[in-house]
Amino acid sequence: MIGRRCIEKNSPSNEQVLVDYAKPYLTSKRRVLHIIDQWTVSQYSSEVAARAAVLAMKCFEREPKCRPTADELVNLLEQLQELQKGWDSCRKETGRKHNGNKNVGNPRQVASRCGSV
Repeated sequence: MIGRRCIEKNSPSNEQVLVDYAKPYLTSKRRVLHIIDQWTVSQYSSEVAARAAVLAMKCFEREPKCRPTADELVNLLEQLQELQKGWDSCRKETGRKHNGNKNVGNPRQVASRCGSV
């Protein structure tokens, strides 16, 4: 989602460990969009990215009992996958309506037209 390695020794000290770097950004949809890799932005809706960030934050809980189980993770990831499929369908349909068979516009703009932002 972020496009970074778990540990990047060449980054500034406060950005070397991915978990420490990303945690503050995973607290809101708006902040998540600031750290998402550009490839990811073009491939996934902001809604799916924000929900994935929430899921990631749940995995960082200090208390193990508060973290989602593997079964819960699979279920939630499958739900995100279905949400993304719906967004993709909407994006394709919007593209056809506006420009023949070509996808049009910025993915965020398309998502906005589809009601996903």
